[in-house]
Amino acid sequence: MYFPACVNTMFGTADPKQQGIQESFSTLAERAGIEVLIPEGIDSLCCGTPWSSKGMESGQASMGERSVAALRAASRNGELPILCDASSCTEGLRHSIENELVPAGGQAMRIIDVVDYTADHILPLLPAGQKIASLVLPLRVPRPAWG
Repeated sequence: MYFPACVNTMFGTADPKQQGIQESFSTLAERAGIEVLIPEGIDSLCCGTPWSSKGMESGQASMGERSVAALRAASRNGELPILCDASSCTEGLRHSIENELVPAGGQAMRIIDVVDYTADHILPLLPAGQKIASLVLPLRVPRPAWG
């Protein structure tokens, strides 16, 4: 399940003739035989980072509740991982779900950065001629040892 970050839509690519991250990721996933699902109403959802960065706690909580409910439904009650294509939004979504009570019969939701998912799950499925590891993997930033 793919949660495209609004920042990528608002600012787009440096070269308007090139695909943005959503199109590029969808193309790679398709080549690997992975279906990309986008939640209904994505245009009204947000990770909450814009509110938290401005200290607007009630706005962050309200948007977090709305997004968590939509993600719960779109991820099939936590069965599917949730992929996000902007690291600040990935972090915002992780904060939104950290105190969620998992419904009976559900699973805890997993928010994964799209670069990590691509490196771990898509690139290994691509034939050698289609791999672009030399372009994607340098973007993968190692996690700090402290957290």
